[in-house]
Amino acid sequence: MIPERLKDHLRRAYALDSNLSEQLWQDLLVFFQDDPQEYIRSRHLELQDQGFKNEEIYRHLAKDVQHHLFRGPKLTQRQIRRAIYG
Repeated sequence: MIPERLKDHLRRAYALDSNLSEQLWQDLLVFFQDDPQEYIRSRHLELQDQGFKNEEIYRHLAKDVQHHLFRGPKLTQRQIRRAIYG
């Protein structure tokens, strides 16, 4: 749940109307609902589409998982590969 005080602050700061503000919050909540495994698989595909090689992707994902809003253990590159390929 997003605190109303934070919603109000961002509405004022960015001149958002109530409908747009609510849509933004819903999109953000959906984005951060992934568990680490789901996030790794979808982000892997995004990075591949951008032309990154797997070794670069694994390093990038290891950093991403540490800074994403879900809580999870620090993952090794091997654990990241397992999340992608099973």
